[in-house]
Amino acid sequence: MRIFIGFETGQPQGPRSGKPSGTPSLGSARRPAGRTVVIAAAKGGAGTSTLVANVGAALALSGRKVGMVDADLNAPTLGSILGMKPLLRAPLSGRIDPWMGPLGISVVSSDILPEGEPLPVSFSESERMEDVVPANGRPVAVDYCAALGRMLNESRLEDSGVVLVDLSPGVVSLLNLLKTTAPDAAVLVSTGGRSTIETTRTMAELLADSSVPLLGIVENMTSFICDNCHSVRPLLPAGELAGLARELEAPILGRLPFDPRLAQAGELGTIFVRSYPDAPVAKQMKAIATGIASRLEELSEAQRTAASEQQG
Repeated sequence: MRIFIGFETGQPQGPRSGKPSGTPSLGSARRPAGRTVVIAAAKGGAGTSTLVANVGAALALSGRKVGMVDADLNAPTLGSILGMKPLLRAPLSGRIDPWMGPLGISVVSSDILPEGEPLPVSFSESERMEDVVPANGRPVAVDYCAALGRMLNESRLEDSGVVLVDLSPGVVSLLNLLKTTAPDAAVLVSTGGRSTIETTRTMAELLADSSVPLLGIVENMTSFICDNCHSVRPLLPAGELAGLARELEAPILGRLPFDPRLAQAGELGTIFVRSYPDAPVAKQMKAIATGIASRLEELSEAQRTAASEQQG
């Protein structure tokens, strides 16, 4: 486990915003730099990290400046999917400098933050940073929300036109994120199935309660590409997720069939959309990237119009 709270003198630093220690309530979270889009899934195994890496790469290939934050603090994988090698870590102080990845993508991940040697780090239930227990000059426990907020709010991503946040799965992860930062928008990923769809609905309701626009839903791995005829075959019944999308008034941004080459590319650290640009999955990834960019522009235009009307 990595250390996420910076320290210079052996004592953990408190929040740098000047506010009292503790986890903010929904609606009072700080807004990070850049146009921030959270990519979240109801359950694990939905391929969120692979989606973030390749959609971000597709945005970068189209000429956009892209940042990524691997907000899965327990099992960060974005760096390895992008083929990035670990750097020599230094004590963390001040703001977090991102890791420069392929295609000029700026990446922030616990993989690049300093490790607690020789002690591992666990997450404390306490919301008070002064309750973090130091040992031999190093913290051995950190508050999860404070760690997440530090990565999202204090990283140098101002130059990124869009910042994609790869969130660990589940409602609790989304709730923790919304307590610590105020993203501009979100995309939900679902693999289909009734229980997953119900949890996806709960996450959409949580986003709505926090006034975070839902750009759309990505349907992942509900079909596969036949090796013989290369046609797309269903794995799960179709239609249920589309029904949820209509209910939420959110578009289906893409339907991604399972492709073994995508998993292999992630293991090898090669960017799928660049290595297999004509593959059906790659084309869908590019369409999702275009959809996100278009929806963000629509959101920006609506906000500009609202601001103009208020001034008028």
